[in-house]
Amino acid sequence: MPDGGICNLVGARASGDVTVGSGAAPKASRLVVDGHVQAQGAAVVTIHNSSIVGGNVTVNGGDSATVDGVLILGDLTVEGNRRALAVTGNQVGGAVQITGNQSGLVVRSNTPSPAHFSARITAFGQSPTAIRPLPWPISVWR
Repeated sequence: MPDGGICNLVGARASGDVTVGSGAAPKASRLVVDGHVQAQGAAVVTIHNSSIVGGNVTVNGGDSATVDGVLILGDLTVEGNRRALAVTGNQVGGAVQITGNQSGLVVRSNTPSPAHFSARITAFGQSPTAIRPLPWPISVWR
């Protein structure tokens, strides 16, 4: 998706990786991605409603993000975002890392793989507040 792009994807399929450009605002529902989803500096990222990602999902340095009800076969990384984040109702096959975000954070009802049932959670750019099995649910608001 190009820088600044806005789109609503419903039931789409990507046979490779999906890259979201700076300032872009994708909303994906029932999306199937064979590869990875990488969003760097996006305005708003929404992946939800029974979407499936065959690789990793990485959301870095953007404004807000919602990852809800997604099957992620790889890792989930949400780092350095400036506004509210919601990571809810997902099944994650790899590691979960949520760090350096600056505003409200809701993490609940996720099912990570037992082998990767830990994450570094930092809130508001502080030092790690937890490095242990994730305390589902967790909500942090500024």
